[in-house]
Amino acid sequence: MTITGSAASGFVNGPCKLARFNGARSICFDPLHPTHFFIGDQTSVRYCDGVSVRLVAGSAKEGFANGKSDRALFCEVTGLVCSGDAKQLFVSDARNYRIRSIDLATREVSTLAGTGHQREQYGIFAKASFLYIRTLKADRSKSNSLLVVDGKLIRRVLLDRRIVQPITPVSPELDFSVLDPSALESFASGHLLVTCLSTHSLYLINPTNQKRERIAGTGTALPVPVTPGFMDGAGVSAQFNSPRDLVVSEAERCAFIADVENNRIRRIELPPHLFVAARPSTASAATKRTPIKTASPAGAKQ
Repeated sequence: MTITGSAASGFVNGPCKLARFNGARSICFDPLHPTHFFIGDQTSVRYCDGVSVRLVAGSAKEGFANGKSDRALFCEVTGLVCSGDAKQLFVSDARNYRIRSIDLATREVSTLAGTGHQREQYGIFAKASFLYIRTLKADRSKSNSLLVVDGKLIRRVLLDRRIVQPITPVSPELDFSVLDPSALESFASGHLLVTCLSTHSLYLINPTNQKRERIAGTGTALPVPVTPGFMDGAGVSAQFNSPRDLVVSEAERCAFIADVENNRIRRIELPPHLFVAARPSTASAATKRTPIKTASPAGAKQ
């Protein structure tokens, strides 16, 4: 079933059936309301409560600007993470080469990390730079931490220390420079689940020895070419074509994969040992927050 949106693209807020999006590619559930979610559109962040869609920040216009709600500008929103206390929303702004932060009480947008220059640079937030953030996820293995897939790199963002760190490969098994990672999820155990475009496969990274295990997809060791396709079945016999995003369901102990060129959402069961007691990821337990209301009297349209 379709929750909101239609085949027609555009920028329209309002009742779910009438709302329109322009390249929506990321969603994030609201910790205060498990059935409500934030939507990362190309140049904006919206909020859906199942009845209507409202603007949180941004507009139909692309660009870069901090400020309140529709005064802020984005250029390709590729990932969203809501803090554990539900007071902040972290946004990967790919073409602005920054991670942005939205205060959900005031809808004020600010820059969390990134200089706006496209390059690989680590260190404190004010000096860190990014190549192109493909996705942004909560780090379930560390409190107050985010993970990003930046170009072909996986990087860690430490919110309390305000620094960006590399996840340094100890083993060649973790060298993703030729695998082209597109998305990842983490577990409290420290394991990483990574989708890779060049092999059209899904890998599980062991935190102890940093070995990678292909658990889905037919990808072989490079430089052997990998032919994409479509086939359900046992993990390593299944075929994908551009697995670009994934989300883990702890309740079902599985992962859902966005198999873009096959126009399908695929499901794979995961090993039970991955689901140990979760650590808090980005903040403390959720508290009350002012409800998100429509940003402008008539809503935004294009």
